[in-house]
Amino acid sequence: RLISAHIKKNFRDNYSSSTTSIELSLIDQMFEGEIILKYGNVSLFGMSEENLTRFASADILVHEFALVERGIFRHQILLDHGGEILIEFSEFSHGWFQR
Repeated sequence: RLISAHIKKNFRDNYSSSTTSIELSLIDQMFEGEIILKYGNVSLFGMSEENLTRFASADILVHEFALVERGIFRHQILLDHGGEILIEFSEFSHGWFQR
């Protein structure tokens, strides 16, 4: 289940250019820890959560990493109630932390 999603713009050159980073925090499948996924140099992202009043939380149904082009990757996460997270990026790191 998704705990949080943080989108950050990292500005430089007196705000004339920027890069985007995203950090997702998820509960692991055994509800014992938290998985942190960090995406850097994000070139595209989209997030949709459908019917939030009916579905207070959503489980990950499937996720897939793919190569878009040399050095650019895509992570697509489908949620069990029809929601989706899509991120294209060139830098990635992850970690697991016990709750």
